[in-house]
Amino acid sequence: MLSIKKIIHMKSTRIFSILFSFILANVSLWGKTFPLYFGFDSPPTFDPQYFTTYGNYQGQNGMVDIVNGDGALGTAYFVRLGKINDQVGTTINALDLKLNLSGYAGTQLEFSFWFRFFHDNTQFNDGVFMSDDGGVTFTRIIALEPEKWCNNAWGAFQTFDFDQLLEQSNLNFTSNFIIQFRHEGSGDFNTSGDEDGLMLDEIFIGEAPEIQPAPISLTEPFYEGFSTGQFEAYWTLK
Repeated sequence: MLSIKKIIHMKSTRIFSILFSFILANVSLWGKTFPLYFGFDSPPTFDPQYFTTYGNYQGQNGMVDIVNGDGALGTAYFVRLGKINDQVGTTINALDLKLNLSGYAGTQLEFSFWFRFFHDNTQFNDGVFMSDDGGVTFTRIIALEPEKWCNNAWGAFQTFDFDQLLEQSNLNFTSNFIIQFRHEGSGDFNTSGDEDGLMLDEIFIGEAPEIQPAPISLTEPFYEGFSTGQFEAYWTLK
């Protein structure tokens, strides 16, 4: 016969095993999510864990897809938002990036992406929108303004202070946060007639590195060519 002590030990072991399995199955609830990087190159498909596409967010003949071509930073694949033809007026397309930001309040996060316009005109929905309620309501956070951007050339803004963007827009760090890249236009990606479109690549969001400014001696030569694409620690933006 089994002793009481052995029965208790067996039950305790089983309970621990069940609890450990639960923790493994739900480790993402407590684990760190970031950094996240999306270059859309391996493989060239949207990860459903993070992305939802809306080829016709409003309107018709819209598309959101990944194509092989001249991506940013010398890569091949990139995201394309636009129309398959220029019929039936204006269409809005969108790409949602779903994030779990619960537990990140007070964390210094940074956000960046590369984009490229194709013969586009500035519309209100050419921009980056964000939602802290799972997409019920959206706030435009970044206006892309195609007519102020070089046509058909890749470029990027300076890296955004992500947590500051949320604070300025009264958005909360929630478990169903969405970054929505949105494009509005009436043309298409053909090379005749009314061309129109937006390309996206190299999306990144992660914790900002801690900056340790180093003193600069005025007795030494100083040169800055901004070749790294980032402001070094000795620059202050105001």
